[in-house]
Amino acid sequence: MTPAQPTPPAPPQDAATWPAEPPSPAGPTPVTPNVAAAVPVAVVDHLRRVPERPLWIAAGLALLALVAGGTGVATWVNVTRHSVAQTSTYAADVVDLRSLGSQDVTVIGSDRTDIIVTVQVTWSGSPDSPPVSAGQVTGGILSLDNPCLGTRWPCWADYRVEAPRATAVRWTAGSGDLSVTSVASLVGQGGSSDVTVRDVPKVEVTTSSGDVDVCRVSTSLSIRTSSGDVDACEVRTEAATVQTSSGDVRVDGAPARLTVDTTSGDVVLTLGADQRYDVRTSTATGDVSVKATTDRSSSRVVQVTTKTGDITVR
Repeated sequence: MTPAQPTPPAPPQDAATWPAEPPSPAGPTPVTPNVAAAVPVAVVDHLRRVPERPLWIAAGLALLALVAGGTGVATWVNVTRHSVAQTSTYAADVVDLRSLGSQDVTVIGSDRTDIIVTVQVTWSGSPDSPPVSAGQVTGGILSLDNPCLGTRWPCWADYRVEAPRATAVRWTAGSGDLSVTSVASLVGQGGSSDVTVRDVPKVEVTTSSGDVDVCRVSTSLSIRTSSGDVDACEVRTEAATVQTSSGDVRVDGAPARLTVDTTSGDVVLTLGADQRYDVRTSTATGDVSVKATTDRSSSRVVQVTTKTGDITVR
């Protein structure tokens, strides 16, 4: 009797290998050494959709073209920037600067008898087609419009107006600044604008935001701004009114009647030392200091009202 042969031990299974295939009908499959046991086996999910390489390439090229195109346009605009001064002379009693947008304006009164307007126009595009500032006189009123309205490419225009001292000035703008000196009167309305006025007897200014700086006003003064500081010096008017929603107010002078109304901001008034005033103050939150000479029976009345802010009258 032949003794039973011992069964050889099964080789160890590697966790990283696939399960053994079923035996072949022809007989058991010889066991081979697992030489790739140290190499991870990649599992491919054939159901996962991976973008095609041409699609990624096309997207990258499109992005590169967009960046290069924007840079090219900006470079072209800068390279093709031009500037020219346009000067015209008119005869008029009133200067009406209308719808100037973001253009800055300087008006200077002098002893001249005519009005000279210099417009410094800067634009991008063809050097042969500069925007033109056209002025028109009707009934003694010189109307000056914005030359940059309707232009396709960037455009700027700064105005300098030299006029007789008796000239009245009207002004409307979106965000441009205004400086007026030594003319008869100013009526202005701006959006986001800083306004500076010197030696103008009659001043009426309204802005949405921006500071207003006025000095040496002798007839009437009216300032209204939603957000901005107001500084008025040497005010000698019969009546002066300052209204602001948010901003500090400083007034120096001796007006016959002064009214200051602000929602949020400090108020400092420096009145004439040789005058007596009927001073009336009101504040919901803030300190009040009155050092000026007061007299309830005086015809000179100062009315100051603020909801949040300090009041100083001296």
